[in-house]
Amino acid sequence: MKIFVSFLLGIFLPIYLNAQNADEKLLFDKMAVISNNFYEILNDDKNDAKTRREKIIQEVIPLFDFKLMARLSLDKNIRSSISKKQYHEFTNIFEDYIKDFYLDRIDLLKGTSSNVRESKQNKGNRVFVKATIDGDSGSTLVIYKFYKNKEQKWLIYDLEIANVSILQSYRSQFKSYLSEHSFEELLTKLKQQT
Repeated sequence: MKIFVSFLLGIFLPIYLNAQNADEKLLFDKMAVISNNFYEILNDDKNDAKTRREKIIQEVIPLFDFKLMARLSLDKNIRSSISKKQYHEFTNIFEDYIKDFYLDRIDLLKGTSSNVRESKQNKGNRVFVKATIDGDSGSTLVIYKFYKNKEQKWLIYDLEIANVSILQSYRSQFKSYLSEHSFEELLTKLKQQT
């Protein structure tokens, strides 16, 4: 039996490891290209603010799974306490909110550059791609957290910026807000900020 198990491991382990390495390399290369394109758009003085925003939306937004990000930004207890209608409304509002929040701040990155440093498989269907944003004041570590969805497409479900997860940050903020306010008030507040 041990010989048979060793035989199977000898056959399938290299295939599994090669698949992992292929995913890591694929996402590393993909993020290097997208990062380069992003900074070309951002630093091209021919682009006005509206054009920059539209081009960046086309380049970057398809990488994100905003529905999953919305779900993960709510604590399990909160998700179980709201109706399906409220949850659906929240996911739509959250998607608009997060897009607007970050797109309204892209000009803060003008004059900086990014270097994709490494990618690493984490827990089977997760790959973390590490990059730095480099500017006059130093470097900031950014970790793009990818997962493979049911359609076998790699999408970002979280970002860590300077060791702070944006999802954990939102989850904490929403939980704190909802300890004193209703879910409807949270929806209204997010709507007002989009």
